[in-house]
Amino acid sequence: MSPSACIPFLWLTFVGILSTLNADAAFSHSRSFATLPVFSRSLRAGRARQSQPPLATATRSSRTSSQPPLACVSSALCAAGMSALKRGLVESAVVALGVNGLGFAISAITGTQKITDLFGTGCFVLTALNSFRSAGVPIDIASRPAFLTAAVSLWGTRLASFLFNRILKTGEDTRLTDQFQSTGGLAAFWTAQTVWCWLSLLPSTVAVYSKAATSLTRWDAFGIALFSLGFAFETIADNQKWAKKQREMKGEAAKGKGDKAAKWMDEGLWRLCRYPNYFGEICVWSGLYAVAVPALYQAYGPKMVALGALSPAFVSSLLLFVSGVPLAEKRADKRFGDDPQYQEYKKSTPLIIPDLTKVFK
Repeated sequence: MSPSACIPFLWLTFVGILSTLNADAAFSHSRSFATLPVFSRSLRAGRARQSQPPLATATRSSRTSSQPPLACVSSALCAAGMSALKRGLVESAVVALGVNGLGFAISAITGTQKITDLFGTGCFVLTALNSFRSAGVPIDIASRPAFLTAAVSLWGTRLASFLFNRILKTGEDTRLTDQFQSTGGLAAFWTAQTVWCWLSLLPSTVAVYSKAATSLTRWDAFGIALFSLGFAFETIADNQKWAKKQREMKGEAAKGKGDKAAKWMDEGLWRLCRYPNYFGEICVWSGLYAVAVPALYQAYGPKMVALGALSPAFVSSLLLFVSGVPLAEKRADKRFGDDPQYQEYKKSTPLIIPDLTKVFK
Protein backbone atom coordinates (compact mmCIF):
# COMPACT_ATOMS: atom_id res chain seq x y z
CA MET A 1 0.00 0.00 0.00
CA SER A 2 1.37 3.40 -0.94
CA PRO A 3 1.19 6.42 1.40
CA SER A 4 -1.13 8.25 -0.99
CA ALA A 5 -3.60 5.35 -0.85
CA CYS A 6 -4.08 6.05 2.87
CA ILE A 7 -5.18 9.68 2.40
CA PRO A 8 -8.97 9.08 2.31
CA PHE A 9 -8.77 6.94 5.45
CA LEU A 10 -6.62 9.48 7.26
CA TRP A 11 -8.92 12.40 6.51
CA LEU A 12 -12.04 10.38 7.41
CA THR A 13 -10.38 9.55 10.74
CA PHE A 14 -9.57 13.23 11.30
CA VAL A 15 -13.10 14.44 10.51
CA GLY A 16 -14.71 11.54 12.35
CA ILE A 17 -12.92 12.29 15.61
CA LEU A 18 -13.95 15.94 15.54
CA SER A 19 -17.55 15.22 14.58
CA THR A 20 -18.12 12.54 17.23
CA LEU A 21 -16.89 14.65 20.12
CA ASN A 22 -19.94 16.08 21.85
CA ALA A 23 -19.15 19.09 24.02
CA ASP A 24 -21.57 18.16 26.80
CA ALA A 25 -20.38 14.56 26.95
CA ALA A 26 -16.78 15.61 26.76
CA PHE A 27 -17.05 17.63 29.96
CA SER A 28 -19.38 15.33 31.87
CA HIS A 29 -16.39 13.97 33.75
CA SER A 30 -15.17 17.39 34.80
CA ARG A 31 -16.84 20.76 35.36
CA SER A 32 -19.88 21.96 33.45
CA PHE A 33 -19.46 23.70 30.12
CA ALA A 34 -20.83 26.98 31.41
CA THR A 35 -18.27 27.23 34.19
CA LEU A 36 -15.22 26.70 32.03
CA PRO A 37 -12.87 29.71 32.31
CA VAL A 38 -12.55 29.98 28.56
CA PHE A 39 -16.33 30.05 28.05
CA SER A 40 -16.91 32.37 31.00
CA ARG A 41 -14.34 34.83 29.67
CA SER A 42 -16.08 34.70 26.28
CA LEU A 43 -19.47 35.48 27.86
CA ARG A 44 -18.06 38.33 29.95
CA ALA A 45 -16.29 39.76 26.92
CA GLY A 46 -19.52 39.60 24.92
CA ARG A 47 -21.51 41.43 27.58
CA ALA A 48 -18.79 44.04 27.93
CA ARG A 49 -18.78 44.71 24.21
CA GLN A 50 -22.57 45.14 24.20
CA SER A 51 -22.36 47.75 26.97
CA GLN A 52 -19.59 49.78 25.33
CA PRO A 53 -20.03 52.59 22.80
CA PRO A 54 -19.28 51.84 19.13
CA LEU A 55 -15.96 53.70 19.21
CA ALA A 56 -14.56 51.53 22.02
CA THR A 57 -15.73 48.37 20.30
CA ALA A 58 -14.13 49.44 17.04
CA THR A 59 -10.87 50.22 18.84
CA ARG A 60 -10.80 46.76 20.42
CA SER A 61 -11.58 45.15 17.08
CA SER A 62 -8.65 46.91 15.47
CA ARG A 63 -6.37 45.62 18.24
CA THR A 64 -7.65 42.07 17.76
CA SER A 65 -7.01 42.25 14.03
CA SER A 66 -3.38 43.08 14.72
CA GLN A 67 -2.84 39.85 16.68
CA PRO A 68 -0.72 37.03 15.24
CA PRO A 69 -2.72 34.63 13.01
CA LEU A 70 -2.78 31.80 15.58
CA ALA A 71 -3.95 34.17 18.31
CA CYS A 72 -6.74 35.36 16.01
CA VAL A 73 -7.78 31.75 15.34
CA SER A 74 -7.82 31.00 19.07
CA SER A 75 -9.84 34.13 19.84
CA ALA A 76 -12.33 33.32 17.11
CA LEU A 77 -12.82 29.77 18.40
CA CYS A 78 -13.34 31.04 21.94
CA ALA A 79 -15.81 33.69 20.78
CA ALA A 80 -17.74 30.98 18.94
CA GLY A 81 -18.23 29.15 22.22
CA MET A 82 -16.17 26.15 21.16
CA SER A 83 -15.13 23.84 23.98
CA ALA A 84 -11.50 23.73 25.07
CA LEU A 85 -11.18 20.17 23.70
CA LYS A 86 -12.45 20.98 20.21
CA ARG A 87 -10.56 24.26 20.15
CA GLY A 88 -7.32 22.42 20.97
CA LEU A 89 -7.84 19.82 18.26
CA VAL A 90 -8.72 22.45 15.66
CA GLU A 91 -5.74 24.64 16.56
CA SER A 92 -3.46 21.60 16.40
CA ALA A 93 -4.78 20.84 12.92
CA VAL A 94 -4.34 24.46 11.81
CA VAL A 95 -0.67 24.51 12.86
CA ALA A 96 0.05 21.14 11.26
CA LEU A 97 -1.70 22.16 8.05
CA GLY A 98 0.06 25.53 7.96
CA VAL A 99 3.58 24.12 8.38
CA ASN A 100 3.06 21.32 5.88
CA GLY A 101 1.22 23.64 3.51
CA LEU A 102 4.29 25.85 3.45
CA GLY A 103 6.42 22.77 2.82
CA PHE A 104 4.17 21.80 -0.09
CA ALA A 105 4.48 25.27 -1.62
CA ILE A 106 8.28 25.26 -1.37
CA SER A 107 8.52 21.74 -2.80
CA ALA A 108 6.14 22.57 -5.65
CA ILE A 109 8.10 25.70 -6.60
CA THR A 110 11.65 24.36 -6.19
CA GLY A 111 11.19 20.61 -6.65
CA THR A 112 13.43 19.98 -3.64
CA GLN A 113 13.16 16.96 -1.36
CA LYS A 114 15.51 18.39 1.24
CA ILE A 115 12.87 20.06 3.41
CA THR A 116 10.44 17.14 3.73
CA ASP A 117 11.67 15.80 7.07
CA LEU A 118 12.66 19.22 8.41
CA PHE A 119 9.10 20.49 7.95
CA GLY A 120 7.27 17.21 8.49
CA THR A 121 8.99 16.29 11.77
CA GLY A 122 9.63 19.86 12.90
CA CYS A 123 5.87 20.35 12.63
CA PHE A 124 5.45 18.13 15.71
CA VAL A 125 7.56 20.51 17.78
CA LEU A 126 5.70 23.64 16.66
CA THR A 127 2.30 22.03 17.16
CA ALA A 128 3.13 20.76 20.65
CA LEU A 129 4.59 24.10 21.76
CA ASN A 130 1.58 25.99 20.42
CA SER A 131 -0.82 23.69 22.27
CA PHE A 132 1.07 24.24 25.52
CA ARG A 133 1.01 28.03 24.99
CA SER A 134 -2.59 28.24 23.85
CA ALA A 135 -3.93 26.03 26.65
CA GLY A 136 -2.48 28.44 29.20
CA VAL A 137 -0.89 25.68 31.25
CA PRO A 138 1.41 26.88 34.07
CA ILE A 139 5.07 26.12 33.47
CA ASP A 140 5.94 23.31 35.86
CA ILE A 141 8.68 20.88 34.86
CA ALA A 142 7.11 18.15 36.98
CA SER A 143 3.67 18.42 35.39
CA ARG A 144 2.12 16.09 32.83
CA PRO A 145 1.57 18.81 30.16
CA ALA A 146 5.16 20.01 30.51
CA PHE A 147 6.57 16.49 30.21
CA LEU A 148 4.48 15.66 27.15
CA THR A 149 5.43 18.93 25.44
CA ALA A 150 9.11 18.58 26.29
CA ALA A 151 9.21 14.92 25.21
CA VAL A 152 7.60 15.65 21.83
CA SER A 153 9.93 18.63 21.33
CA LEU A 154 12.99 16.55 22.19
CA TRP A 155 11.97 13.72 19.84
CA GLY A 156 11.02 16.07 16.99
CA THR A 157 14.09 18.30 17.26
CA ARG A 158 16.46 15.34 17.32
CA LEU A 159 14.83 13.52 14.40
CA ALA A 160 14.28 16.61 12.23
CA SER A 161 17.88 17.76 12.61
CA PHE A 162 19.23 14.26 12.00
CA LEU A 163 17.19 13.67 8.85
CA PHE A 164 17.87 17.16 7.51
CA ASN A 165 21.61 16.75 7.99
CA ARG A 166 21.47 13.34 6.33
CA ILE A 167 19.66 14.49 3.20
CA LEU A 168 21.98 17.48 2.84
CA LYS A 169 24.83 14.97 2.49
CA THR A 170 23.07 12.31 0.42
CA GLY A 171 21.34 14.84 -1.86
CA GLU A 172 17.98 13.10 -2.31
CA ASP A 173 15.50 10.61 -0.92
CA THR A 174 14.97 8.00 -3.63
CA ARG A 175 11.74 6.86 -1.97
CA LEU A 176 10.11 10.17 -2.96
CA THR A 177 11.41 10.53 -6.51
CA ASP A 178 8.36 9.08 -8.26
CA GLN A 179 5.82 10.73 -5.96
CA PHE A 180 7.33 14.18 -6.42
CA GLN A 181 6.94 13.99 -10.20
CA SER A 182 3.31 15.15 -10.09
CA THR A 183 1.41 17.81 -8.19
CA GLY A 184 -1.09 15.19 -7.05
CA GLY A 185 1.64 13.00 -5.60
CA LEU A 186 3.22 16.00 -3.92
CA ALA A 187 -0.10 17.05 -2.38
CA ALA A 188 -0.77 13.49 -1.20
CA PHE A 189 2.62 13.36 0.51
CA TRP A 190 2.20 16.63 2.41
CA THR A 191 -1.39 15.76 3.31
CA ALA A 192 -0.20 12.48 4.80
CA GLN A 193 2.44 14.40 6.76
CA THR A 194 -0.24 16.72 8.15
CA VAL A 195 -2.51 13.94 9.37
CA TRP A 196 0.48 11.95 10.66
CA CYS A 197 1.38 14.89 12.91
CA TRP A 198 -2.16 15.65 14.09
CA LEU A 199 -3.14 12.05 14.79
CA SER A 200 0.14 11.11 16.47
CA LEU A 201 -0.18 14.11 18.81
CA LEU A 202 -3.85 13.45 19.58
CA PRO A 203 -3.47 12.11 23.16
CA SER A 204 -0.83 14.68 24.05
CA THR A 205 -2.92 17.55 22.68
CA VAL A 206 -6.05 16.43 24.55
CA ALA A 207 -4.10 15.90 27.79
CA VAL A 208 -2.59 19.40 27.63
CA TYR A 209 -5.93 21.12 26.95
CA SER A 210 -7.82 19.03 29.52
CA LYS A 211 -5.85 20.52 32.45
CA ALA A 212 -6.75 17.33 34.34
CA ALA A 213 -4.43 15.06 36.34
CA THR A 214 -1.67 17.56 35.74
CA SER A 215 0.75 16.14 38.31
CA LEU A 216 2.89 13.16 37.42
CA THR A 217 2.73 10.21 39.81
CA ARG A 218 4.75 7.04 40.29
CA TRP A 219 2.30 5.26 38.01
CA ASP A 220 3.60 7.38 35.14
CA ALA A 221 7.02 5.77 35.50
CA PHE A 222 6.05 3.08 32.99
CA GLY A 223 5.16 5.57 30.25
CA ILE A 224 8.22 7.72 30.93
CA ALA A 225 10.48 4.65 30.90
CA LEU A 226 8.91 3.40 27.66
CA PHE A 227 9.41 6.78 26.00
CA SER A 228 13.02 6.94 27.22
CA LEU A 229 13.74 3.42 25.96
CA GLY A 230 12.23 4.22 22.57
CA PHE A 231 14.04 7.53 22.24
CA ALA A 232 17.37 5.91 23.09
CA PHE A 233 16.79 2.98 20.72
CA GLU A 234 15.77 5.20 17.81
CA THR A 235 18.63 7.66 18.35
CA ILE A 236 21.33 5.01 18.70
CA ALA A 237 20.02 2.94 15.78
CA ASP A 238 19.86 5.98 13.48
CA ASN A 239 23.40 7.02 14.40
CA GLN A 240 24.79 3.50 13.97
CA LYS A 241 23.29 3.09 10.51
CA TRP A 242 24.32 6.58 9.41
CA ALA A 243 27.89 5.99 10.59
CA LYS A 244 28.02 2.84 8.47
CA LYS A 245 26.57 4.69 5.49
CA GLN A 246 29.19 7.42 5.82
CA ARG A 247 31.99 4.85 5.93
CA GLU A 248 30.67 3.33 2.72
CA MET A 249 30.35 6.74 1.05
CA LYS A 250 33.93 7.62 1.95
CA GLY A 251 35.42 4.18 1.39
CA GLU A 252 34.08 1.62 -1.05
CA ALA A 253 31.90 4.04 -3.01
CA ALA A 254 34.85 6.41 -3.45
CA LYS A 255 36.82 3.54 -5.04
CA GLY A 256 34.16 3.08 -7.69
CA LYS A 257 32.53 -0.02 -6.24
CA GLY A 258 29.32 1.88 -5.56
CA ASP A 259 26.22 0.00 -4.44
CA LYS A 260 27.85 -3.42 -4.78
CA ALA A 261 30.27 -2.57 -1.98
CA ALA A 262 27.47 -1.93 0.52
CA LYS A 263 26.29 -4.51 3.04
CA TRP A 264 23.07 -4.78 4.96
CA MET A 265 23.14 -3.30 8.44
CA ASP A 266 23.72 -5.99 11.08
CA GLU A 267 25.86 -4.15 13.62
CA GLY A 268 25.03 -2.79 17.07
CA LEU A 269 21.30 -2.68 17.78
CA TRP A 270 20.69 -3.92 14.23
CA ARG A 271 22.06 -7.27 15.35
CA LEU A 272 19.16 -7.62 17.80
CA CYS A 273 16.38 -6.88 15.31
CA ARG A 274 16.18 -5.74 11.69
CA TYR A 275 14.53 -2.37 12.43
CA PRO A 276 15.48 -1.12 15.90
CA ASN A 277 14.77 2.47 14.81
CA TYR A 278 11.14 1.61 14.12
CA PHE A 279 10.92 -0.32 17.39
CA GLY A 280 12.15 2.82 19.11
CA GLU A 281 9.59 5.08 17.45
CA ILE A 282 6.72 2.76 18.34
CA CYS A 283 7.90 2.80 21.97
CA VAL A 284 8.12 6.61 21.91
CA TRP A 285 4.48 7.10 20.95
CA SER A 286 3.26 4.24 23.12
CA GLY A 287 5.04 5.81 26.08
CA LEU A 288 3.59 9.26 25.43
CA TYR A 289 0.12 7.73 25.16
CA ALA A 290 0.60 5.94 28.48
CA VAL A 291 1.57 9.21 30.17
CA ALA A 292 -1.47 10.98 28.67
CA VAL A 293 -4.01 8.30 29.71
CA PRO A 294 -4.68 9.56 33.30
CA ALA A 295 -5.60 13.01 31.99
CA LEU A 296 -7.73 11.59 29.18
CA TYR A 297 -9.67 9.36 31.56
CA GLN A 298 -10.15 11.90 34.34
CA ALA A 299 -11.34 14.66 31.98
CA TYR A 300 -13.29 12.78 29.32
CA GLY A 301 -13.71 9.16 30.35
CA PRO A 302 -12.94 5.84 28.62
CA LYS A 303 -14.15 7.06 25.22
CA MET A 304 -11.23 9.47 24.94
CA VAL A 305 -8.79 6.86 26.24
CA ALA A 306 -9.88 4.64 23.33
CA LEU A 307 -9.60 7.51 20.83
CA GLY A 308 -6.15 8.38 22.15
CA ALA A 309 -4.99 4.84 21.40
CA LEU A 310 -5.25 5.74 17.72
CA SER A 311 -1.89 7.49 18.07
CA PRO A 312 0.37 4.49 18.81
CA ALA A 313 -1.85 2.25 16.67
CA PHE A 314 -1.51 4.60 13.69
CA VAL A 315 2.26 4.99 14.07
CA SER A 316 2.70 1.23 14.39
CA SER A 317 0.53 0.53 11.34
CA LEU A 318 2.30 3.18 9.29
CA LEU A 319 5.75 1.77 10.08
CA LEU A 320 4.86 -1.91 9.85
CA PHE A 321 2.53 -1.95 6.85
CA VAL A 322 2.87 1.25 4.79
CA SER A 323 5.96 3.43 4.57
CA GLY A 324 8.45 1.90 6.99
CA VAL A 325 9.23 -1.80 6.94
CA PRO A 326 7.67 -2.69 3.55
CA LEU A 327 9.72 -0.11 1.62
CA ALA A 328 12.92 -0.91 3.51
CA GLU A 329 12.47 -4.66 3.04
CA LYS A 330 11.83 -4.20 -0.67
CA ARG A 331 15.02 -2.19 -1.13
CA ALA A 332 17.11 -4.62 0.92
CA ASP A 333 15.76 -7.69 -0.88
CA LYS A 334 16.49 -6.07 -4.23
CA ARG A 335 20.10 -5.35 -3.28
CA PHE A 336 21.01 -8.39 -1.20
CA GLY A 337 18.33 -10.98 -1.90
CA ASP A 338 20.73 -13.33 -3.69
CA ASP A 339 23.23 -13.37 -0.83
CA PRO A 340 22.89 -16.51 1.38
CA GLN A 341 24.30 -14.62 4.37
CA TYR A 342 21.60 -11.98 4.03
CA GLN A 343 18.91 -14.67 3.87
CA GLU A 344 20.35 -16.22 7.03
CA TYR A 345 20.34 -12.81 8.73
CA LYS A 346 16.64 -12.39 7.91
CA LYS A 347 15.77 -15.84 9.23
CA SER A 348 17.72 -15.50 12.47
CA THR A 349 16.90 -11.86 13.31
CA PRO A 350 13.44 -10.66 14.49
CA LEU A 351 11.75 -7.95 12.46
CA ILE A 352 10.94 -5.41 15.20
CA ILE A 353 11.18 -6.85 18.73
CA PRO A 354 14.86 -7.04 19.79
CA ASP A 355 16.23 -10.48 20.63
CA LEU A 356 18.06 -9.68 23.85
CA THR A 357 19.60 -13.16 24.02
CA LYS A 358 21.95 -12.06 21.24
CA VAL A 359 23.54 -9.59 23.65
CA PHE A 360 25.13 -12.49 25.49
CA LYS A 361 26.31 -14.37 22.37
